Amino acid sequence: MFNDHHPHHGGAGGSAMFNDHHHFDHHHHSPPHWEHHHHHSHSPPFFHHDILDPFFFPPPVVIPPPVIMAAPPMVVQVPQSGYVTGLCAGNAAFAAPPVTGMAVPTASAAAQTFQWRQLPGKFTVVRAGSRNIVWAINATNDIFQFVPSSGSWLQIPGKAVDIGVGADGTVWAVSPNNGEIYRWDGTMWQRVPGQLKRIAVGNAANVWGVTAQGTMYRWDPNGATWVPIPGQCQSLSCGADGTACCVGMSNEVYRWDAMTSAWVSLPGRLGKIAVGSASHMWGCDPQGQPFRWTGGTWVPVTGRFSEIDVTPAGEVIGVTAANDVFVNF
Repeated sequence: MFNDHHPHHGGAGGSAMFNDHHHFDHHHHSPPHWEHHHHHSHSPPFFHHDILDPFFFPPPVVIPPPVIMAAPPMVVQVPQSGYVTGLCAGNAAFAAPPVTGMAVPTASAAAQTFQWRQLPGKFTVVRAGSRNIVWAINATNDIFQFVPSSGSWLQIPGKAVDIGVGADGTVWAVSPNNGEIYRWDGTMWQRVPGQLKRIAVGNAANVWGVTAQGTMYRWDPNGATWVPIPGQCQSLSCGADGTACCVGMSNEVYRWDAMTSAWVSLPGRLGKIAVGSASHMWGCDPQGQPFRWTGGTWVPVTGRFSEIDVTPAGEVIGVTAANDVFVNF
């Protein structure tokens, strides 16, 4: 999933990784809605062997956690309006038509009550591979890793506008520097070819990305390249089991069918999607109301979040409009 209130980072400035004379070769077939103009923002990711600068930020600093106040209320602050951006008419690249008459329930519907527990700190993006593998980004794009044993956050070198965390501990990040992509190797950030706006990580074998224009790619670890995926989206998430879902540009919801390499429509309308596995899928509507997928419908849950993530075990972590972090574990 992807925090849409962050500014776009993909079009300005250019990058050595994206030159106008680079294109996919004739063996790659672009989806029908893609426009082939000579702009940096439309160039697909390419690999350059001359990018070798993983050491680009100061050493880590331990940030002590703030004092945790009284238990948070069940329903927290409503997100600021307008955080879902880039809405437009339906996208022809999605073969499945919109599902009518099956809108997501409103917040006034009977919601399942979850006991949310607040974590220390203020963050705009939080991702979890498990309850013990949690990373976050604050409002100034600093990166932190949660230390469960001490309940504190360890600052990691670097800056990011989005981050993806897998169940196996795999971590990828998108830099504010023209959407450059990095992968954490345990001690430093390693540059990966391409430019993105959003990153989604299920594990080392399941990494997806979204450009500033909403076009989607999946990382091929064998070929070390980005494979284009048809369609456009505003939110995308994937699980360690290979399950991937996205929210289209008109808030429609889709699940990727790997057998047919096509998107299959799901009921409802969402603003954000979060996938831990095929059996643990969550989302938020454009107003921030969280929902849990039950296999056939979306069931509302108490709370209000502008960002949400879920682990393969069903552990949920959410960020409010006030940048507070809550978990159900």
